[in-house]
Amino acid sequence: MHELSVAVELVELACQAARQGRATKVTTLRLRWGDLCGVAEEALRFAFEVAAKGTETEGASLEIERVPGRELE
Repeated sequence: MHELSVAVELVELACQAARQGRATKVTTLRLRWGDLCGVAEEALRFAFEVAAKGTETEGASLEIERVPGRELE
């Protein structure tokens, strides 16, 4: 499941940023990704909940902004 590895990486990055900022809780992660990234949104949301358990990101919401794909120049 590709989404699980993406979710684990998101949690690790968010926790690292929280620790650097001396925060104890992450409430929101804002993501921006292209339509062609190959990540299923619902699967990512589920995987994120699993990966976040017991971390600073547990209970955080994902705000996902989808951007259209574009041709490479």
